[in-house]
Amino acid sequence: AVVSTQSTGGYNQTRYKIVKLYNKNPVTVDLLYYFTNVPFCDGYYTRLWRDDAQRMIKLKKDDAIQRDMVQLGPMDYIEINVTITTPSMAHNVSGFFVIETGYDFVQLPLQFRTLEGKLLTTHLDFTEVFPGKTNEFSLLIANSFNETFPLESIRLEPSSMITLVRDDEPVFLKALASSEVGKIEFNPERVSQYSYLMTDDAKKQKEFLKGHRLNVDQVDYELKLYKHLRGKWNSLQKNGKNKLTIKGSVKSSFADNSPIAIDVDLVWPSLIKESQMFPVTHVKDTSTSTVTLFNPSKFPVHMEVFFINFYPHSRALVDILGLRHEATNLDATFSLRDAAPDFIDRFVNGNDVSGKVKFLVLQPMEEKTITVQFSPIFVGAHKNILVLRNNLTLFESLLFNTMAAKGDIVFEKRTQLLLNMHENLLSECHHAEEGSIEKGYFNTNRSFTLRNVGDITSKVMDIQINGISCSAYGVTVLNCAPFDVEPNQHHVLKFNFIPNFHFSYVEYTLTVVPSAGDPLEIPLITKVPNHMLNLCSDKIQRPIWEVSFRIILLSGTFCALLIVFCQSYIFFSQPIVISQTSIKPIIIQKPSEPPKPIVVPRKIPKRSSLEKSVVLPSSRAPETPSKTKKRKESIK
Repeated sequence: AVVSTQSTGGYNQTRYKIVKLYNKNPVTVDLLYYFTNVPFCDGYYTRLWRDDAQRMIKLKKDDAIQRDMVQLGPMDYIEINVTITTPSMAHNVSGFFVIETGYDFVQLPLQFRTLEGKLLTTHLDFTEVFPGKTNEFSLLIANSFNETFPLESIRLEPSSMITLVRDDEPVFLKALASSEVGKIEFNPERVSQYSYLMTDDAKKQKEFLKGHRLNVDQVDYELKLYKHLRGKWNSLQKNGKNKLTIKGSVKSSFADNSPIAIDVDLVWPSLIKESQMFPVTHVKDTSTSTVTLFNPSKFPVHMEVFFINFYPHSRALVDILGLRHEATNLDATFSLRDAAPDFIDRFVNGNDVSGKVKFLVLQPMEEKTITVQFSPIFVGAHKNILVLRNNLTLFESLLFNTMAAKGDIVFEKRTQLLLNMHENLLSECHHAEEGSIEKGYFNTNRSFTLRNVGDITSKVMDIQINGISCSAYGVTVLNCAPFDVEPNQHHVLKFNFIPNFHFSYVEYTLTVVPSAGDPLEIPLITKVPNHMLNLCSDKIQRPIWEVSFRIILLSGTFCALLIVFCQSYIFFSQPIVISQTSIKPIIIQKPSEPPKPIVVPRKIPKRSSLEKSVVLPSSRAPETPSKTKKRKESIK
């Protein structure tokens, strides 16, 4: 039997060929010894098959049979491993691998050539890997040879969690270029040891959906399930099995066993991508913080967001999450505020959870933002724990820990503010002509200092005088724009007062309105010397339209009075005629006295002389003339 073997390779590489030598003769053939005339070449027997390949004998490289005689019976064959180690230079070699038998020499032609070059694979890092995530990378192989040749095979271990996805068509490695040979997928959920999330078990998904609305009956099951899953993950971390190295090799006609290395870093995923903590907030004020949620998995994540005190067994959940120390003195000053259009308030177990529990769905690789609101009512530390109940990690928590303080602003050493127009400022009134002084000529400026004696920055939004912002009744706050006062710092308020010379003493209420907290109210008093009111009032220019307006007003008043007088005179000068037919008697009865009954006279028959002479005794007293008169008037 004559088998031709040829090979190519890079420098310092070992290539081998398996050659089968058959005995097709009807008699036994003795294999005496073998040799080769090719440098860098060697060979040895590997397996011997007897009885028409029914029985196989493995042969090791260092067995004595390698140099002793081997007998091949009819239809037996032997496998020979021919190995070539390529030199460190470009080389073309040809020769024979010779086996001497008792009858003849069997020659195996050998040809090979070496080229300078190598195959390099990109180092792959699978970071933040977890069950349920799409862990896929493209495998690139760089060919530094100056020839294009086909890729024969790729071997990866362990093959249970990693898969190479390739097309059925042959892949050629382009010369002096990088070629994509396929995609590598890492699926840890295929091994039960690494299935530590909710994604690998349909039963877990079903049980979670039963309690999707915080069903109290499912609470115990959820807590046990979370404890089990978290225990598996902690065990992987403790034993260092959360970090893996996938090894493999690439085989081609020019390069054999080019190594591949893939590092895998398993993690416990988080749905919270970013969160902003609350600043120090003023008492009775409101501050907000945003939490960005992101779904890194390849399936939709259903989520319920609430603060931990709204969970049915909040104490048990605190213990399992390991937040017993942080969960002390939680308060209800935190609340959720709608920040996405698909947030829907619902009823949970018949209880209104509006603003307390939020429901949303995150599609794969989707990002959403929720807003948390903080409204403190007392000074001090405030904290609460936000819980994300979901069908990926089951539970995830975020601790909010912030402070509430109060910024108090006061006027330094003052219980009232006085704007006093001194007499020396009104000296012009003594020698000025009437109406010669412009309005606003007499004014005075004063400054008062505000100080923040609180623990937080106080922002003043407005300054009002009797409820009117910035300027009213001749008093103007020159720097009325909103400003901030840091703790233990001060701010100077500048006032301008222009008197109208109507009153000598007026008291207003100045209100400093902060962005948060109670407003500051203080009396604001304006003073003008009493004996200067009339003097200065005559010297102030009046508006041009004031004289005309006075004339028009007096003229109109006089005309109106004249018209009223004329109409009254005409009305009362005419005679008054009263028609008798128009007068109807009006009977007015006193409401306290009931109406008297109407007595209808009845006809009394004439009595006979006998009857006249008989006087019947009567129980009634005789009627007086006055009563008789009244009775007759009543009958009328």
